[in-house]
Amino acid sequence: SQYKPFAYQDFTIRMGGDLVFTNFWSLSTYAETKPTHYYDNYESRTGKKFYRVPYGYMMVAVSSDYRKKFTMDASFSFAESPIPNDPFFEGSITPKIRIKNRLILSATIDVSKDFKNFGFATYQDDGEPVIGARQTYIVTNTFTAQYNITPRMFASFSARHYWSKVVYMNHYTLDDEGVLHSRDFISGIDRNFNSWNIDFVYDWRFAPGSDLIVAWKQYVYASSNNVHENYFENARDTFAAPLTNSVALKVVYYLDYQQMKEW
Repeated sequence: SQYKPFAYQDFTIRMGGDLVFTNFWSLSTYAETKPTHYYDNYESRTGKKFYRVPYGYMMVAVSSDYRKKFTMDASFSFAESPIPNDPFFEGSITPKIRIKNRLILSATIDVSKDFKNFGFATYQDDGEPVIGARQTYIVTNTFTAQYNITPRMFASFSARHYWSKVVYMNHYTLDDEGVLHSRDFISGIDRNFNSWNIDFVYDWRFAPGSDLIVAWKQYVYASSNNVHENYFENARDTFAAPLTNSVALKVVYYLDYQQMKEW
């Protein structure tokens, strides 16, 4: 139980490794498994335990020579469990270019799909949790730019769009042992969520340990039960939502106590 801090919850095995080749390309691997059934005391949102099945997960990532002006990072992930037809896939790619040691531009696209994920869906009228079997789909696009104006002055820009959708296939109740039992399907609770963020930061180190920082942030969050199939239609509806902008100014000045004594 989540109310017993030292109670056994699960058994997890993790392993990973990194390899750098003579041409300065690198390879990273990571694997994780819960080889036995285990109780999840948090997913139900009520403290009621949920009996989960074992699973295995693996990730492979490769990076090109970072000494070059153009580099590339890529990764692929896969997960599986004994439940039929429920694989998980994720892939990402990040090209990056460096221009005259002053400007670095990069873009990342990350796409994942879980063909059958079990998680909290809603509550029944009596307050009991409903667990849903669902497909989840996530796309994240990120663009970043870093520019060194002088050795003591730089600017950075980042734009990120995150889109996730959850489509339910079946719904279940939980008994006291955490076992799922079928119940009537609940319509209208699929989720389509978007977030858009822009962050711009200007930093000027005008004296040792002293900085003038100007930051601008723009963001929008949109969530609905209307699940889009087309990425561009989804993005259009996201940008139709009200945007929020904020600007912050921060000045940090370092005072040296030894020098102050000489004033």
